[in-house]
Amino acid sequence: MRCVCHILNLIVKDGLKELDYSIKAIRNSVIFIHSSPSRLNKFREFVVLAKFSITSTVPMDVKTRWNATYKMLEVALKYRRVFERMAEEWFPFINYFHEADEKGKKRLGPPVSDDWENTKAFVHFLKKFYDATIRVDAPTSQLVACEFIDPCMK
Repeated sequence: MRCVCHILNLIVKDGLKELDYSIKAIRNSVIFIHSSPSRLNKFREFVVLAKFSITSTVPMDVKTRWNATYKMLEVALKYRRVFERMAEEWFPFINYFHEADEKGKKRLGPPVSDDWENTKAFVHFLKKFYDATIRVDAPTSQLVACEFIDPCMK
């Protein structure tokens, strides 16, 4: 069933290109909070201030693995209010986006309302592909692939 997964990967990677700016803004925010233990602790403080229960932190993604990007975006959306508050109140976070990255370019971010709305729509879109990939990778993948290609085969 490799070809089905490969086709899904190509479709998703094309979609990732369309929302590159929004994804980078969120990715840069996640990179910032994971760059030191003190920043991660400060993020957790903001989570508590927002009256969220800390069930997990936002996972780092892997640029070459769209499913890791999906998981990062999915969890980041849950912490949207936390990131927005950090962008208003936490100067090291704000200043991070005014600094140049390793290539000398200004970092994208922090995420703004449009980035969050784009991400929300994209996560909804990606969930279908993520679930399909999980199903295709399952032991009964040949039957699932047939259902995916021809829903009448259910």
